[in-house]
Amino acid sequence: MADATTRQWPIHDSSDMPRHEGSTGASTANRDCLPDERQPRQEVPPSTGSLLRQEKMQTPMERQELQEDVLLLTDTNPARQEVELDLTSSNSPAASSSVLFGDDTARDKRISSFDPEFDKIALSNGLRTSWNETRAPDNLASIQAALTSARDEEPPSEASFQEYRADISGASNEAEILCILIRYLWKFYETPYKTKTDVRFILLPRDVGFNNDSAPPQPDIVQGFEETAFEDGLLEPIEGAVPHGRFGSSVALPHLAGELKHCRGDMVQARLQSCYDGAALLWARHNALDFLGRPEHDEGQARVFTFTYNGTYLEVFACLRVRTENGRVEYHQYQLRGLCLVAEYDDFRTGWTVLRNLQDLAKKESSDLRDLLSKDKSVPSSSLTRTDNETVGNKRKRQATSPSPESNLIEAGVN
Repeated sequence: MADATTRQWPIHDSSDMPRHEGSTGASTANRDCLPDERQPRQEVPPSTGSLLRQEKMQTPMERQELQEDVLLLTDTNPARQEVELDLTSSNSPAASSSVLFGDDTARDKRISSFDPEFDKIALSNGLRTSWNETRAPDNLASIQAALTSARDEEPPSEASFQEYRADISGASNEAEILCILIRYLWKFYETPYKTKTDVRFILLPRDVGFNNDSAPPQPDIVQGFEETAFEDGLLEPIEGAVPHGRFGSSVALPHLAGELKHCRGDMVQARLQSCYDGAALLWARHNALDFLGRPEHDEGQARVFTFTYNGTYLEVFACLRVRTENGRVEYHQYQLRGLCLVAEYDDFRTGWTVLRNLQDLAKKESSDLRDLLSKDKSVPSSSLTRTDNETVGNKRKRQATSPSPESNLIEAGVN
């Protein structure tokens, strides 16, 4: 009798092996696939999808550990794609899982920004995108001047424009559009100011006003400082400051987000999605200012920016938070420029300039806010009672004797 510790593998008759038409030596190939006693089987860690499918079988403590594992995988492992695939199906176990969204509410009750019904939800949540509804920011003139200012770097050549048109004519999906955007128009900055693509803001709290009954925003591209660029513990009291990721892999308090579509994609949907993205960034910025004791500092002014792009058209927007006469908070996305990039070389070059200047504007606002938070370690603040109708409490109580928040705002260049 074989040793009990020795694993015995059954020997299958070749007549029982499945054969494919037109194949030869199938039985030999199948035998070769059998595990060898001399080569121990390797344990394969479960994929993110399998972790999600097992979620309902866990104890509360195990579920908490599972949540941490899944969030880690979604940001640092290619298995993230499997998570996103699971979440697209309302029938999948992940769709009703609390792993990514914080509670046991069914995932399919959350309306995605891709859903045809999302425009109604967005309207009721205070998102405004149309010309007749949006308010121009008070700092519009300075923004427009910054967008059209000449750049120090060499613009793309006319030969590059011709290559761009050829590439766009052959692009068939959003992934190719993203590659073209990055190749011809996008500006990258030095670390720690990073670009992230296709991110889901899964760490935002639910139902805080702009996202009531909605799935998390999922911008195609965002740009901002890495979480590790902020001092330890600085972001913890600020709701929404870190919208996605773990262990420093997220950008924190980003001020720029974009939505992409393929050449025949729905740009009306893209505008609404970018408005939703902008509302999330605005909400986090307002919480940061509230944390500093200056919740009304941005009143009427745009400090967050968004854009939509499908290769043919580029639209750039300024986002601002508006309080109506009845006290309701709305998030307005005001169009700054709209350009066709494939008709004339001059328009293509202008689009290149406008987008990069928009990136510079967003980076400046991010830098100013980060510097302000760093300098504000001991600034006194009143007990902050949120008057915002869409947020939960985010209070800060500190006692110190350093300069006033207003002087720090001026010093940091936030005006």
